Amino acid sequence: GINAEYMGTSTAFLCTSTFSHTKMSTQARIDTLKASADSYLQAKRYADIYRLCEDAELENYGFGNDSEHIYSVFIISAALIDDLVRAKFVWKRLSTDIKSRSNQLKSVFKLIELVWKKEYPSFYNASSQQFPPTIQPYIQALISHVRESTAGLIGQSYENISINNAASLLGLAGPAVVQYVQSLGWNVQETAGFIIPKPLSKQATRQETTFAHLSHLTQFITHLETA
Repeated sequence: GINAEYMGTSTAFLCTSTFSHTKMSTQARIDTLKASADSYLQAKRYADIYRLCEDAELENYGFGNDSEHIYSVFIISAALIDDLVRAKFVWKRLSTDIKSRSNQLKSVFKLIELVWKKEYPSFYNASSQQFPPTIQPYIQALISHVRESTAGLIGQSYENISINNAASLLGLAGPAVVQYVQSLGWNVQETAGFIIPKPLSKQATRQETTFAHLSHLTQFITHLETA
């Protein structure tokens, strides 16, 4: 489900929607939406971003030249609340025209597909491409979210994991992966090349751990070890 934290903000936004239609130009409303989404991103209020975009879509703003940006934010925000199904439905609702001409939207949705398939190295590789400065903070938030969620799965399912395998799963290399896992309180045996994970606190990871998630992670690590 979506965080309850949004309820107050959602009510306020909906209550002002009539005012927006009568007193604000379309571009002013779009600019307000974009500024609000950016503010919510900084505060990690991802459910608020999703609801903001959803409300605007339902009110039929007509995003015009901002469609590419706003729908990129809309899709990413769904992934940030761990609702990849909704991210896919946002993509499906897009017109064939914008899907075909927007490389940015295609690249964003490709990231969602890779997260869905849990193809972590491919996800990190694809997310490293150059995105416009206005959308890059959302991409970085998605990278951090996927990394954090994956670390949560590793912490709950493995007594030890090789540094190389952890690097592939977390999208980090060399000293960076060691520094990251140490920040989680994990023990690193650098000489032996292993990491000893431990479960993260519930506050540190929001993704629900399921048998399917753990099974896929095990298969992926087995593939890395036999490759």
